[in-house]
Amino acid sequence: MEISRPHLAFRYTAQFWPTLLIGVLVVRAVVSLTLKPTFALLVYNVIVYFLLLLLSTAFAFRNAVQRTVGSRLFWIFMAGGCGLWSFDQWLNVYYGLILRADNVPDNSVADPALFLHIVPFMAAVAIQPQLHRSDQRPSRASLNFLLLLFFWIFLYAYVLFPYQYLFADAAIYNPRFTALYAAENAALVLALGASTLRTKAPWRSVYLHFLGASALYAVSSTVANIGIDAGWMSNRSVIALAQTAAVCWFVWIPLRAGQVPLAGKVTATELEAGDTTLATLLAQISVAAIPLIGMWELLRRHEASGMRTFRLSVVLISVLFLALGVFLREYLVKRDLLADSRKQAEVALRQSQAEMARVARIATMGELTASIAHEINQPLAAVVANGSASLRWLAMRPPNLDEAQEALKRVIQEGNRASGVVERIRGLLKKASPELRPVDVNDVIREVLPLVTTELASGGVALRTALADDVPAVHGDAVQLHQVMLNLIMNAIEATSMISDRPRELLIESATGPDGVLVRVHDSGKGVDPEHLHRVFEPFFTTKPHGIGMGLSIARTIVEAHGGRLWASPGSPFGAIFQFTLPVAEGAL
Repeated sequence: MEISRPHLAFRYTAQFWPTLLIGVLVVRAVVSLTLKPTFALLVYNVIVYFLLLLLSTAFAFRNAVQRTVGSRLFWIFMAGGCGLWSFDQWLNVYYGLILRADNVPDNSVADPALFLHIVPFMAAVAIQPQLHRSDQRPSRASLNFLLLLFFWIFLYAYVLFPYQYLFADAAIYNPRFTALYAAENAALVLALGASTLRTKAPWRSVYLHFLGASALYAVSSTVANIGIDAGWMSNRSVIALAQTAAVCWFVWIPLRAGQVPLAGKVTATELEAGDTTLATLLAQISVAAIPLIGMWELLRRHEASGMRTFRLSVVLISVLFLALGVFLREYLVKRDLLADSRKQAEVALRQSQAEMARVARIATMGELTASIAHEINQPLAAVVANGSASLRWLAMRPPNLDEAQEALKRVIQEGNRASGVVERIRGLLKKASPELRPVDVNDVIREVLPLVTTELASGGVALRTALADDVPAVHGDAVQLHQVMLNLIMNAIEATSMISDRPRELLIESATGPDGVLVRVHDSGKGVDPEHLHRVFEPFFTTKPHGIGMGLSIARTIVEAHGGRLWASPGSPFGAIFQFTLPVAEGAL
């Protein structure tokens, strides 16, 4: 049995990468726990750790490019977090392997990068990609991320920055960094745990791997930082091996996500809950925590004046920017809610207009019953006549097969003609969504005319057509354009049938104009009162004794929905002219 390429690629991914990652861990364990510590071993350990982080960044970015069903932002944040983590490890490569320094200096940007790489992971959890919101607003998700980022930057600036840069003191800075970084990792693990419990398959698998990798890294990094501060931590320890295992797990998260379909149905309740829980809760915690920290700073007595001034300045600036962020977030929420309400109203309006148009088509079909019956009876009568003729030709001795064959061909032609009439009527009556495609306006006119043959004859109206041969196609729905033409022609026939002092004539023209395709219906009837000319397209306005005033209103709505314009003007010397333009379909000229 032949195996498809996508299936082979899936099997390759499912088998190769787990084997490779497990192999990396095994080799790392063997060389670290059995060989003596040398510079070559240090190079191997540091480079492997760095390459694993680059892989996790690349795979997360690949998912961000390939996956769009409500999860692109999730993978963008995942790639951002792994990217910051990779940058921190690159600084370790630079200082440890290139400069041969014993440690990365405390005043470098390595620690801020390491500390902040957790924030994009938190943002990824906060957007809740399992809800599959294809209409998720990047602006709101980005603002939530910025609020989270700003909150943790504030904590770093308040707790660590003074002892790292202003009043450098490693004895205070190192244990505080360890404690704050552990708290940040714990917050991520708690958020992941809560989200995992509420998440259903298939995203639960991704969340479980994310939770496991984050928990393993949180524990191992905390113990490693404590060991570094105490002086007993080395790259050969089990803790360092556990950190490498956590990074391998982070590499596997986007790979695993590529093996399962991350799409599913979500209830409206879940969507509403998702919009109002985690992201809002995190923002509220951020808003409440900073002023509380500022009040605590004011109550502290034993602190250097320079440190106190700096920290209070950080609190005041943070409150200002955080308040601005919260204000922007609420503005975006209200704007999106208003846009959603407007979109829903527009959808409801289009549905109502479509239903009214269908009702109008049904009413028109009722008026055209005689014409419809005539159009169907003609081909059916021809079918019977040609069928009888073919039987007579076959009954002859010898049978005239050529004549019988010709008669049967005419049977097929007339049957197709009757089928076409029925199909056009069915199209006008059926309830279906518009199907926009290139449409020949001349064909629309020709298909409508047979439906009004009886009305033209009974009203004594002479029909003339002047259809230009070079009219380009328009982009529209054929059924709706049929309805527009049918309404304009029926109105013209009714207006012309009432006159007796001049010839009853109806002229239908098509041409190419500056605004696209122009269609004109000109009758010699009584015309439209100039006082009513601007009102004839208003809903429920009619000059007919038994009219409901919806035909022309619906016709104008259809034409405008197609990007065109419908208007009326007095005829010369008599009657009225109803004409409309439609834009030319792309590529039709």
